[in-house]
Amino acid sequence: MTPIDWAAIFEHGDRRAPLPEGLLTAVSASVTTPLDPEEVRALAAENAPDPGRWEFPAHPLPASYLAFLAWSNGGGFVNGDREFQMLAAEELREYMLTYRLPYHLPGTVPFALDGEGGFYLFDLRHPPDAAGESPVLYAGTGGLGFDSAVEVGRSFVEACRGRTDPRDRPQDPA
Repeated sequence: MTPIDWAAIFEHGDRRAPLPEGLLTAVSASVTTPLDPEEVRALAAENAPDPGRWEFPAHPLPASYLAFLAWSNGGGFVNGDREFQMLAAEELREYMLTYRLPYHLPGTVPFALDGEGGFYLFDLRHPPDAAGESPVLYAGTGGLGFDSAVEVGRSFVEACRGRTDPRDRPQDPA
């Protein structure tokens, strides 16, 4: 993979310490591993819908995202009207479970919030492309589902370079 100049991608940024290289593989494993029995019990106790049947991604996190984590494990970044409050690697699974994403948006992994009630998520339902990349979706946390999600990039870098707020997309006619 060609090195990426992350500082040049964003207009403004609050870079954090990088994730140690030895932990990069563990990040993908944390989001693709199904619930263990204790997690199922805890979620069932919270009245989560059918946690024993939740679907986790079958494909790894994009190569460019892992490169980003090696540069900054979380932080805040802005391009135009597009804001990314990047989650730290250790927060990914927690957000997946808290927002019940393996139920509402199976096969996705959140990596950032937009500061206005929305998630940026990797769509890992299908194998990555030849460069190891997967599409990025945007979904508001108030109505999580594929019917209301919109694609904002064919790759992590493309989504990060975007300048428009995904909430400003044209609405489908009623």
